[in-house]
Amino acid sequence: MKPARQIVKPTTRRSVGLIHANWFASDGIPHESELEAAFVRHAVLCTAVIHIDAQPFRIDWSDGEGKRHTYVPDYLVTLRDRTRVIVEVKPAKFVDEDRDKFDSAAALLAKKRIGFVVITEKHVPESLQCAGRLLLRSGRGELPKERIASAVARAREGGTTGLSWSEALASGISEQDWHYLLARGLLLADTGVKLTLSSRLFQPAAWPGAREYESLQFEHWFGCQAWRPLPGV
Repeated sequence: MKPARQIVKPTTRRSVGLIHANWFASDGIPHESELEAAFVRHAVLCTAVIHIDAQPFRIDWSDGEGKRHTYVPDYLVTLRDRTRVIVEVKPAKFVDEDRDKFDSAAALLAKKRIGFVVITEKHVPESLQCAGRLLLRSGRGELPKERIASAVARAREGGTTGLSWSEALASGISEQDWHYLLARGLLLADTGVKLTLSSRLFQPAAWPGAREYESLQFEHWFGCQAWRPLPGV
């Protein structure tokens, strides 16, 4: 596969930028739209994800009439088990018009054992984005090691059923400290970033879904599925 183009120059002040999460990546992760930014923020909080590359390479593909095209996918996501997934971030109303391109890309990538998913605004609704931003703000701070150890030890007391969010809030440990641990992946909640009083907190290895393949954990995190051609195609 060919190297991708450089990240394009901003079309508006708000459309292009960097998502910073220094515990995840030393440099900011680029985005070219608000929807891409929403994807990156949510992906950084997924414990299955260890690396995100923007516009990683070019894919040459042919349409039904034999015309050649070049496609630059938005992101290459590397998961903890070294599985790789290409992520195309696209408003839902435009997905169908690119279906041929996505079908071809998915088939070509499958030969290289690389997955392919399409993320739309339906996978990162505003309610999810608001909850994620709250965690990320806490994660960008610093927390003394003794406070980290205290919160992790308290979560461990929940055993195999986890510690409920209501118990966490009543523990004397600040809500911001819990948010920090969730953002940094030191703990995770069975409800993702949207916390309710009945949410359960776990250490990642003790979470009931920890034995799933990382690709499934990633799909469950976004509520998406690997790209599939339409029936009969």
